Amino acid sequence: MTDPLLERWTEQGPVRGKLSEPGAIAWLGVPFADVTERWTLPKPPRPRTEPLAATNFREPPLQLAGDSLSKAVVGSEDCQYVDIYAPVGAGPDESLPVMFWIYGGGQTSGSSRAYDGSRLAAENGVVVIVTNYRVGPFGWFHHPSIIPEGASGHFALYDLMAALEWVRRNAANFGGDPLNITIFGESAGAQNVLALYMAPAAEDLFDKAIVQSGGFWNMNPGQATNTVSGDPPGTPASATEIVIDLLLGEGRVQTREAGAELAGHDEGIGDWLRQLPNETILGVYRDKSNLMYNIPSVVYDGLLMPTTPRSAAAKPLLVGANRDEQKLFQIYDPSLVRWTGTKAQIIDAQRYEAFNRYYSHWLNFDGVDQVANMATGAVYAYRFDWDDVGATPDRDWPQIMGAAHGLEIPFVFGNFRTGFFADELFDESNNEGRIELSASIRSYWTQFARTGNPGRGRNGTLPRWELWNGEQKLVFDAKPEAGIRMESAAIDIRTVHLNLWADQYLTDDEKCGIYKDMTMYPAYPVDDLKARGCW
Repeated sequence: MTDPLLERWTEQGPVRGKLSEPGAIAWLGVPFADVTERWTLPKPPRPRTEPLAATNFREPPLQLAGDSLSKAVVGSEDCQYVDIYAPVGAGPDESLPVMFWIYGGGQTSGSSRAYDGSRLAAENGVVVIVTNYRVGPFGWFHHPSIIPEGASGHFALYDLMAALEWVRRNAANFGGDPLNITIFGESAGAQNVLALYMAPAAEDLFDKAIVQSGGFWNMNPGQATNTVSGDPPGTPASATEIVIDLLLGEGRVQTREAGAELAGHDEGIGDWLRQLPNETILGVYRDKSNLMYNIPSVVYDGLLMPTTPRSAAAKPLLVGANRDEQKLFQIYDPSLVRWTGTKAQIIDAQRYEAFNRYYSHWLNFDGVDQVANMATGAVYAYRFDWDDVGATPDRDWPQIMGAAHGLEIPFVFGNFRTGFFADELFDESNNEGRIELSASIRSYWTQFARTGNPGRGRNGTLPRWELWNGEQKLVFDAKPEAGIRMESAAIDIRTVHLNLWADQYLTDDEKCGIYKDMTMYPAYPVDDLKARGCW
C-alpha cells in the first residue's frame, strides 16, 4: 500500500519518495526538463500517468572521473533532474522557504548526489532542492556553430533557469513556498548563483541569493571564443581552440591554421561537432590539463549575461568566502608540499603561506567585497575562519588546510561525512565546536531564506549580523577561539598587489603568475602586464 506521505503531485504526474534521516522525506531524481540533443535548450519534461519512483539518484552530468590523465568518462547528457528534501509532515499548504542548491566543481564536474539536504531541511524547517545541470563543454561551449538562434553558449545556465521555473510551478506540492526561493551555491556553483543574480532573464525565477566562495570569474566573448592569437586572445581552452584540436585529432586538417579557417567558415561544423562521441570531446580537455580544466564558462556576452557586472534586481544577498581559500589548491603542488606515501609535509612554510595569502585575499576581494559593492539590495557579508581541523601523525592539517575552500559546506548542510578528507578533518577533537558552529550557520542561512535578513538567526539568540557597509563582515569561528563576531574585514586589493610585488619569498615569475590570475577576468590588463615585464 502506498504511503500518502511519500507521494506528491507534479505537473508531469505523481512522484513517490522515501524517508531520509533525520526526519526528512527525499524525492530523488525528479525530472525538470528534457534535452533532446547536445547543445540544445531544455524543454519541459514528458508527462506521466504512473507514479515515478523517486528513490534513487540519477546519473551525474557527463564529466571526466578520477584525477589522472587516464580518467574515464562518466555520467549522461540526460541529467536534468532535481533531488528534493522536505521535513516529514510538510504538506502542500506548509509554505516553507525553498533553498535551491547549485553545486561547484570548477564548471567541469559535480553531482547532486554529493549533497544530502535532509538535515538542513528537517532541523531548520525549509525545503532543500539540489539540482543537476550540464557541466564542461556540454554545459559551456561558446562556438557560434552550435549556439541556438537568439541564445548563447550558457547551456548550464539555461538548465538552471529551467529548473527554477519548474520549482516555481511545483514547490508548493512539496511544502515549499514558490514565492520564496533562495538560490545558494559554492565555488563554481556560487559563480552560477551570481550569474543568475546578474542575468535579466533570471530575475523572476528566485527571491534571494547566497554566494559561498564565488566571484566574477567571467570572460569576455573574445576570450571564450577566439584562438590564442586572436584579438582579443582566446584562452587555451576557448571554443575555437577546442574545435581546432578536434579537427586535427579526427584528421580533417593537417595544420592549426587550416583548422582555424575551417572552424570559422564551415557551416557544417556544428552538425559535425554534435555527432562526435562524448569521449572524443572530453579527451581534448583531458589532454590539455588535469581534472578541473579551465573551460570558459560565464561570458559577458550581452545576450543572456550583461556586458559588465551589474545587479539585475535589488534582491537580498548573502555573500562570503573562507579565510584560506587557496590552501585546498596547494595541497598537491609538488613545489609546496612533499608527499611521501601518505605523509604530507610543507616544504617551506613561508612560501606556502605567501601563495595562500595573496590568492586568498584576491578570492575574498573578488568573491565578497566586489560582489557586495555591486549589489543594489540588502547585502550581508561573511568570512569563514574555522580551522580546528584534526591532525594526524602524517599530516599537519591545521597548517596544510586551514580554513580552506569548500570547508564550510559540511557546516551549511550539517553533514560532516562529506568533503575532502572528511574522516581526518572532522574528528572527536573538534566535534563539539563544529556541531555548535554548524547549527549557528544553518540558523543564519535559513533565517535569511525566510526573511532576507539573517539577523540573530532563526531563534534570535546569535550575534546580530549587520548590513554590509563597505567593510563589516560576520566572521565564523568556534569557541574557545574568537567565536562568531562582526569585524572590519574589507580587502584593499591595491595594498595586496603592492605587497605581492615586494614579497621576498616569491620569484618574479611567481609574482607575475599570481598577478595574471588576479587580473584575468574579464580580460588581462595587457599594458599593465607589459609594464611589469609579465607579458
